[in-house]
Parts: sequence; structure tokens; C-alpha cells
Amino acid sequence: MSAEAIASLVFLFFSILGIVDVIRMIVFALLKPKRGLRVVVTVPLSGHREDVEYMIRSAVARAKWSGTRQTLVFIVDCGMDQGTYELCRVFCEELGARLVKQEELCGLLEDTVAS
Repeated sequence: MSAEAIASLVFLFFSILGIVDVIRMIVFALLKPKRGLRVVVTVPLSGHREDVEYMIRSAVARAKWSGTRQTLVFIVDCGMDQGTYELCRVFCEELGARLVKQEELCGLLEDTVAS
């Protein structure tokens, strides 16, 4: 294959990706509810986790890209060890997520839905 054919294929590929993304944005705009949508992202963590920073940053980034203004991120303590809990506490404060106990989650979700 020539370089021109490869460049044409790459251009075609990215063109298709762009068209699909525009269609996705139009569909999301048409399906957006009139009243504000509230999205809750929960990340249950237990035991010792080396990737806790990645997990929290990923959840917060996903929440920011959700397209809604009211997105809450709950990091749920389902039996984390002390080191993981401390890291979660630090990253939650830094990134704006809430660190909650497993037992508290249902009450917080009820309050979130009610408000």
C-alpha cells in the first residue's frame, strides 16, 4: 500500500469517529431531561488497594464528563485496611469525592434523591 492510501484510510477512520461522536451528542441532547438530572457514581473498595488514587481520579473524571451539573462521587468503605482508608480520605478531600461507610450509603442516597 502506498503512503497516500494509508493516509486516506486514517482520514476515513477519523472521519467516521467524528460523525459517530456528533450523532452521540445529538442523541444525548435530545434525551436530556427537562429537569436537572442528578448522577451518583459509587466506588466500593475493600481490603488493601494499591490503585486507590487511580480509582478515585477515574470516578471523578467520569463524573465530570457525564454531562450533568449535579454529579456526586461516593467512595464506599466496604472494609478497607487503614492505609487504603487514609489514602482515600486524602484523595477524596483533594478531588471533591465523599468517603462514606457502607452502612451510611443507603441513607445518603435517599437524601440525594429527596433533595
